[in-house]
Amino acid sequence: MAYSQQKTVAIYITTVFRIYSLQLTAYSLQLTAYSLQLTAYSLQLTAYSLQLTAYSLQLTAYSLQLTA
Repeated sequence: MAYSQQKTVAIYITTVFRIYSLQLTAYSLQLTAYSLQLTAYSLQLTAYSLQLTAYSLQLTAYSLQLTA
């Protein structure tokens, strides 16, 4: 195999691995974004739960005032 052909093959292989690496990076970033979305959703649910708890405590306090 001539040197120019070896060089062409090496460039091709290097390019293929770079493309594959970029695809894996993109997939990893997509998974990270999905994970962050799930985390944000979880935090929203936690905040909603805390709001309901606070409301429940306010109702309990009001009820105790009425019975006092």
